[in-house]
Amino acid sequence: MCEREGSLLGMLDLSVHRMNAVGYLVESSGRLGLSESDDAAAVAAVKAAWAERDGWFNPSMEAFLPCDTLADIAHFAAASITRDGAWIEFIRSKGDGKWSGQATAFYVAIAPFVRSGVVHIQGEDDARWSYTYADGQIAQQGWNGWDGSIEPFGEYVGANPQMSAVGYTVEPSGRLNLSESDDAAAVAAVKTAGG
Repeated sequence: MCEREGSLLGMLDLSVHRMNAVGYLVESSGRLGLSESDDAAAVAAVKAAWAERDGWFNPSMEAFLPCDTLADIAHFAAASITRDGAWIEFIRSKGDGKWSGQATAFYVAIAPFVRSGVVHIQGEDDARWSYTYADGQIAQQGWNGWDGSIEPFGEYVGANPQMSAVGYTVEPSGRLNLSESDDAAAVAAVKTAGG
């Protein structure tokens, strides 16, 4: 987190201010080849992308201007980062990691600066997706539990295909389509529940 002496941000405990906000909790892990010499340019790209998206980072607040490394700003993308030479490592979040459009924008904006690597994301509902980087490009694997997409900023594709299928469907009329064998079990379950 950005902790510059004399900055307003250095005096704030953002984890307290963000704790009560509603959001989709995530944990991230992984390692990306991103040169330290590209860090400032990556931060500039991220901040430009964040200006166009909703999320936890407010670009108009001067308190955030001294935040000039990816490690400083990662918490706004629901991540914690440490630098290991030419690599950045995503570690267990030190705060209240909540996903937003800005979190997606973070991962997309850093792509041109990343040589290689993978970041894995696990959502509060156990949805799992990852971003794979190669030669400045990004590809998403899995279903994003926050927006239901299978690519960064993609369209909602429906329920999580990773979850097991439910044994019945609901028609627009609201009737349940159960097989005859499921019908008796459903009636018994409703009676047991007091319905």
